[in-house]
Amino acid sequence: MNSNWYDFLSTQGAVFEKDDLLFPLSTTSKQRLYAIKHLAILQVNGKDSAQLLQGQATCQINDIVENKFSFGAFCTPQGKTISSFLITKQQDSFLLILPTELLEKIQKRLQLYILRADVQLTDCRETLCLLGFYDLDKPPTLGVSLLKQTKRSLLICDTETAIQHWQNSAFTPCPTNEWAYLDALAGIPWLNTETTEEFIPQMLNIDKLGGISFNKGCYTGQEIVARTHYLGKAKRQLYWGEVESSPAPIRLQSVMNQQQSVGKIISIFRVNKTYQFLMVLAIDHENSLLTLDEANCRPIKLSHFHE
Repeated sequence: MNSNWYDFLSTQGAVFEKDDLLFPLSTTSKQRLYAIKHLAILQVNGKDSAQLLQGQATCQINDIVENKFSFGAFCTPQGKTISSFLITKQQDSFLLILPTELLEKIQKRLQLYILRADVQLTDCRETLCLLGFYDLDKPPTLGVSLLKQTKRSLLICDTETAIQHWQNSAFTPCPTNEWAYLDALAGIPWLNTETTEEFIPQMLNIDKLGGISFNKGCYTGQEIVARTHYLGKAKRQLYWGEVESSPAPIRLQSVMNQQQSVGKIISIFRVNKTYQFLMVLAIDHENSLLTLDEANCRPIKLSHFHE
């Protein structure tokens, strides 16, 4: 987040915390506005940029157009997801939206494959902002819609434009962690430095989000991802869970069925008196009695994702 945007939000009553950006106003408004802090933008441009990304990303880069998002993932040669991302085009450049914690990791990895190609990678945290809009009653008129839903949209813009939208908007500023919660509730998996390189894309439902092309040709990790698909061996996938009472769950904590570990937690949110979380779970155990740990045996309630 660049200094001008930071300074402006400070004048609007923003309170900056490590994992959140808080505002003093009520969050009960039907029209909500988010200054998104946990995601950042990596720009990829140059005449060889599509070729580079096509050889690294799970999605079909040649289908990316302006004013439309696609999901995707970057993988290790072993098929483990380094980071999920959203990608769009802006004129001749590709814009990757990915977790702020993993931007430098992805930038360094892509740099290894550029060699003599005409590709430039630019960390846009100092030049571009992400604004989220949420309207319970009608589709937001700014930004690009996420998934198939119409209640939320995401806008990429420069700092001056972001400030103008913020000043002119009738939407209520809300904590950025609430946007992260809405993403998770919709089944969008954002990884961080703890959970990177732990799961293949199908375990994170990247395929269900349209983020894997199985006919695009080779890319890093493609052999494992394709084999899992064609042999029907994706034995784990993403679920939404909930437990009551303390202590708080932690990332990569095991989900238990009796004394057997059958899943792992990847992100956690405190909601009133409960903890809600995304978890990668063995499909065969979705109807089992699941608990958060062996000691306290707190039962986990599974529920459906909501766009």
